[in-house]
Amino acid sequence: MKRFAIALTTLLAAMCVAGSAVAQSSVADQLRALRAQRSGAAAQTSGAAGGDAASSGEEGAALAKAKGCLACHGIDTKVIGPALKEVAAKYEYSSDDIVKLMESIRHGSQGTWSVGITMPPNKRVNDEEAQKLATWILKMK
Repeated sequence: MKRFAIALTTLLAAMCVAGSAVAQSSVADQLRALRAQRSGAAAQTSGAAGGDAASSGEEGAALAKAKGCLACHGIDTKVIGPALKEVAAKYEYSSDDIVKLMESIRHGSQGTWSVGITMPPNKRVNDEEAQKLATWILKMK
């Protein structure tokens, strides 16, 4: 069963890579954009941010479901990949780690959690959605 899961994951990753010709921003550009957004968000009042917290959690969960993230990741439990709360525990809530997670979401990763498990790239997620997902995940601490 484990070999089948590895083979299926590898096949899905190859199919995603072969079917994509989307131009992608560099990590440095994404990091600059995140820092600019973060400094703008810090200027907002705490009252306005409080109302956004609940809606961003609901939006994050809806986006994760719509983009297929919850097919392989549970929020509290491991499915194929780690639970999203495990991911949040592993990383800091920082611009650098948000970009790292965005890269994993958009481009996939291999060997981060287990030698035999490969996360295929999710080409259905654009940069803005990847940032929302990464931020939502890292706020789960």
